Amino acid sequence: MSKNQKRITKCLVPLISFVIVIAVIIVKGEFKNIVEAIRGIRPIFLLLGFFLIGAYWTFEAIILHRLLHHAKERLSFWKTLRITLAGQFFNGITPFASGGQPAQLYMLHRLNVPLGTGASVLTKKFIIYQVALVIYSFIVLIFESRFFLGQIPNFVYLGVVGFVVNFAVIGSLILIGYNYRFTKGLVIKVTKFLKRHFNYQKVNHRSLKFLRQINLFHQQMEENHSGIGTWIIIGFLSMLQLTFFFSIPLVIGYGFHMTHLSIFYMIGAAAFVSMVTAFIPLPGAAIGAEGSFYLVYQIFFPSKIVITALLLWRLFTYYLPLIVGGTVVMIGNDKSDYSIDV
Repeated sequence: MSKNQKRITKCLVPLISFVIVIAVIIVKGEFKNIVEAIRGIRPIFLLLGFFLIGAYWTFEAIILHRLLHHAKERLSFWKTLRITLAGQFFNGITPFASGGQPAQLYMLHRLNVPLGTGASVLTKKFIIYQVALVIYSFIVLIFESRFFLGQIPNFVYLGVVGFVVNFAVIGSLILIGYNYRFTKGLVIKVTKFLKRHFNYQKVNHRSLKFLRQINLFHQQMEENHSGIGTWIIIGFLSMLQLTFFFSIPLVIGYGFHMTHLSIFYMIGAAAFVSMVTAFIPLPGAAIGAEGSFYLVYQIFFPSKIVITALLLWRLFTYYLPLIVGGTVVMIGNDKSDYSIDV
């Protein structure tokens, strides 16, 4: 598959998932319910939904900015916000949201942040984010399992799998981030394999360069042992960031005059949806995200409203980040920041 075909495929997946959702709506005859639901929604809560996703992006940018500052890299907050938004876009068009961090690393490098430093900063940010997500998952499993168990088939099994997978991801990142011998050995093994199949000199030159960056990466990771206060602050900010994101279905429900909704259970349901959709290997967890939301939130929303709530949730959490992030990538002021192949 050519590079252009890959680009087209990546960009088509969100569109295809949207078309499938619209097709399901047509088949089920939900358009009338959607129109009536939108007519009755309170605009102030739509604005609050935009505010929450904006706060989610802003807090991620604050976290990135603080970690860069701790690594003695001085970038303006505006630049870290643009890098954050670009990461949202690339997360949305790649399987398992895997494209955001490499794109952000590339952009940081173009802003003269060494690859080792950039990788360590992004790794720390991701570890803390995963820890915050595991804490949310743990709270849902311990305190809300009885409520959801009677409503969602195999709730506990799905929740436990999500918890274990996220915990395994954290363990793997810590192993790579703090065990220099393991990481160096892994690079050397990969290098030996590549030398047998590709140009020896090029592979040798690039592997030496990469090992120097690995060394810098581990130095940066080790230096933050003395900054426990920074870790605690970033952890607290990550919990707030996730709370903003998980509160979006709640404010959508309030917009439909459903003020009786439990904050505790609604946020827990959003955390569960995030756990489940993390296993879906399509960009933006296409189709699976919609199915998971419908499965979980039909508990809270009436049948005439749940599809409209799903569309609004998907707009705030997926399509809006794609639009805003894609705009940032394409029309950035500094071209060197955005010369990334989509």
